[in-house]
Amino acid sequence: MLLSQKSNNAPISVIKNAQDLTTKEEIFNYFNDFINFCDTSKATIKTYAKALKVFFAYLNLNNIKQPTREDLIAYRSYLLDRELQSTTIASYINAIKQFFKWAYDKGIYKNIADHIKGAKVNTQYHRKEALTLEQAREVLLKASEGQTLEDKRNFAILYLSFACGLRTIELVRANINDITFKSGSVALLIQGKGKIDKADFVKLPYNVEKAIREYLALRGETNEEAPLFTSLSDRNKGERLTTKSVSRIIKQAFRSIGLNNALFTAHSTRHTFITLFLLNGGTLEEARQIARHSSINTTMIYNHAIDRAKNNGEEKIANLLDITK
Repeated sequence: MLLSQKSNNAPISVIKNAQDLTTKEEIFNYFNDFINFCDTSKATIKTYAKALKVFFAYLNLNNIKQPTREDLIAYRSYLLDRELQSTTIASYINAIKQFFKWAYDKGIYKNIADHIKGAKVNTQYHRKEALTLEQAREVLLKASEGQTLEDKRNFAILYLSFACGLRTIELVRANINDITFKSGSVALLIQGKGKIDKADFVKLPYNVEKAIREYLALRGETNEEAPLFTSLSDRNKGERLTTKSVSRIIKQAFRSIGLNNALFTAHSTRHTFITLFLLNGGTLEEARQIARHSSINTTMIYNHAIDRAKNNGEEKIANLLDITK
């Protein structure tokens, strides 16, 4: 939460008896106070407004009531995983920096955004690494070994992520009754990035559906409107998983087979899905459709990476220069 009682002294650095920012009334009041304070162009104010709405929605979704510097860094990673342009991410982070600077000056909250960097990303190439087919199979094989409810849940999340290319936000938003039929195939309705309804869907291959059903059977859930994936922790048991929790589950699965590089994140499952599809004969337009990209240019990022990986120019030149021959 960003709100607290104001002090006549220096801006506060410790929150005590703070109110909850995630309520609509408080968001509205402080959001408008900040926007009205900004002495800048209409275009910049519009950008600030859009950026802060996304940020507040992220806090609410992840039940973050007292955001920290670490939460902002995690939020920046979340923006990167949404495949946004680096310039967009930089503008979003700048809006947050301006907001917390204003909040600090007003004595409302400590400036946790001070010195937070934006995003310097070359959008010609993708930010995260895809796993090889062998690595993806190893992750799934390792995850399938456990028999507890947590094991079954995590395996279902991983299988769904790898086989259907879901984003973490799409996994989190899914409910049990989103599993349905489309044109004779079992499908999962999804609320995609930037969408307000569940107009998109992915087809559920038999093995993926089976993994989900086994998890739900062990969970014993009877409410069809309940979240598809829920927390098992004592504090949030039965509540919808957060994107941060899903990211942690996937990252831990990668670490279990020795993949502990920062380039391997939750988004790597989606990157793997699209990459494997293109490597196995899928066309760019087909990849755009199943990845639910609004623009073919986003899909082409993956294709560029594949073309570069196939280019063995360095090895050819090294062979020509081989002095041992």
